[in-house]
Amino acid sequence: MSRASWILILILSIIIAPSLKAESRTLLREIDNNNRSGDQKVYGVELTATDFDGALNATPAAHAIVEFYAHWCPACRNYKPHFEKVARLFNGPDAVHPGIIFMTRVDCALKINRDLCDKFSVSHYPVLFWGPATELSSGWKPNELASEIRVIDDRRTAERLLNWINNQIGSFYGLDDEIKHLPSDISDPVQDKRETLDKVCEVVRKQLAIENNKPVTGESKFVDLGAEIVMGLAKEFGITVEEENAETITTFQDAAYLIQKLCSERSAY
Repeated sequence: MSRASWILILILSIIIAPSLKAESRTLLREIDNNNRSGDQKVYGVELTATDFDGALNATPAAHAIVEFYAHWCPACRNYKPHFEKVARLFNGPDAVHPGIIFMTRVDCALKINRDLCDKFSVSHYPVLFWGPATELSSGWKPNELASEIRVIDDRRTAERLLNWINNQIGSFYGLDDEIKHLPSDISDPVQDKRETLDKVCEVVRKQLAIENNKPVTGESKFVDLGAEIVMGLAKEFGITVEEENAETITTFQDAAYLIQKLCSERSAY
């Protein structure tokens, strides 16, 4: 190849290369914009060390969940849709069950959050903490006996995380729950279940003369209280509980499920 040909090729490369780079940048921007437009709505509240304490102390929710993650972590990216499915129920102006749980996330890969993540002894990602919102602002250390903060050990899917939450607070929330505007003469089944559980706890507390400072929740077990009053509950609610069904009841929440089912069946006739 002649020297003139080499010079011609060099000139063309100088002219064409910038235009190719510009086209590449334009294409990348278009791809990025398309990806952004397809993003799902985010419900989990992103916090940093600067607003973590303030947000948790200001929320009206009694409990909070904090997910510590790292943006580069593949497992965290895979888990985010599951977290968001649950956060949709509790966070934001369109929350189905507002004011119950404040669901937040903290990116431990950001330098600003390193000390905050150390306060919770974060050693892997993602990890979720549950507790009273105001107590979470103080941090947590393993084997801290007096703390109400807990690591959520069953959170691999949205279904399992929500089941874990339901067990903690005696609720009956579902991932498909939606805001319902019911006519005044139609009751809300979720609220009905909540009221049934509350009444079960109230009846047991009265019959056993349980002190007010002793917690009675959906997870309370009859055997722990030395109670065999399932038939007494049946009488209180005006239903009949078969003996074999009574034997399967171990917690107050089990009793509430069965009572609600039997009450619904009775009202259907």
